[in-house]
Amino acid sequence: MNKLILEEMRSRLAQLNRPQAFLASLSDNGAPQVRPVTLMLDGDCFYFATARSSRKAKQIAIDGRVEFVTLLCEGGNSGYLRVQGLAREIRDLKLIERITTACRYPVLEYWKGVDDPDFFFFEVTPQRVEYMKPGAESAVEVADEFVK
Repeated sequence: MNKLILEEMRSRLAQLNRPQAFLASLSDNGAPQVRPVTLMLDGDCFYFATARSSRKAKQIAIDGRVEFVTLLCEGGNSGYLRVQGLAREIRDLKLIERITTACRYPVLEYWKGVDDPDFFFFEVTPQRVEYMKPGAESAVEVADEFVK
């Protein structure tokens, strides 16, 4: 995987104010359910927050397989980042505070703080990562840079 492509992808995500992604998790009957979420990228790690009482938090607790896509637009062209992986809850409050602060995630708009019992913070460990530059004709696999 070309390091320039990876840096370009990170740069595009960093330019977005609260990048939105569409996250799919699995319902009780195994059907995918998709909803918009705010993506937080810290280094090579992808993070999300939601209410512990939400369906997606409950679905992730049962089956952590997820996939998300975020759209990348430039001029009249669009591209995307698509990640398939495993989600797991993060409970380290210092880590959560550092990431949400660095990503300018508005925790206090939705919860009393990162220690709010209804705050559910999770990381997606990528198994497959696909990136398509806006205006490109095809996507490239970039998983090697994320899968450890």
